[in-house]
Amino acid sequence: MAFFLKGSGMGVFLGLLAGVGMLVLIAALIIRFLRQIGLLKESTCAALWDSGLTVLGIGCAYWAFGALMYQILYGNLDSLAHIEAIFRGSYMQRMFAALANPGGLLPLSAVSAWAGHIVGRLLFDHDTLGGMAFTWCILFLGTSLIRIRLEGTWSREETGGAVHLLLCLPGAVFLFLPGWPSIAFFLASLVLFFAGKKHKIPAPHFSPAVYGWAAAVCAVISAAVIAGCVHGRLG
Repeated sequence: MAFFLKGSGMGVFLGLLAGVGMLVLIAALIIRFLRQIGLLKESTCAALWDSGLTVLGIGCAYWAFGALMYQILYGNLDSLAHIEAIFRGSYMQRMFAALANPGGLLPLSAVSAWAGHIVGRLLFDHDTLGGMAFTWCILFLGTSLIRIRLEGTWSREETGGAVHLLLCLPGAVFLFLPGWPSIAFFLASLVLFFAGKKHKIPAPHFSPAVYGWAAAVCAVISAAVIAGCVHGRLG
């Protein structure tokens, strides 16, 4: 990974790690506190833990693959933290610019831009980090809502496979980037969470191999989507 961290890129990357570590620590402390005072059940904490690992793992894989693709094609990426240089589509470039100066966007995109801008102010004026932090947080919340609702009728393995597959679908990389997709995903998860109380979603009872093969196919197509983002032709 050394070729991603040339010169000043090392400092930027370490700053990113520090910011991410702080956010993860805060989230873990909040969840632990809510569990200790009895507001969260053990099963809910387990769902939150699984959702956090899933979002973090898949998100980092998308990010790292995009950086690797950029480095192979252009060879001048000095830090993984410069995500705005990796995803070069016109919409994403407008969103990254809007994190510093929100305005002139459609409603859902504007919500993402303003929220990321505010979080960025709290993270020592790191607008891009703020936008990514907000996006991953609401993606984590949406994923958790889906997992909690499905585990009411599905097994933990079936739920985990479905959530993993959902975040590997072609185009799902945009759920991990600032913009309207993550907001729409969160709103859809809210609808599913509350509607699922009344109308239970039947379990599919697929074997783990089915989830594995489906995720593998989706991952290959998603790699092509990320390549298009790096080229600036998608997103």
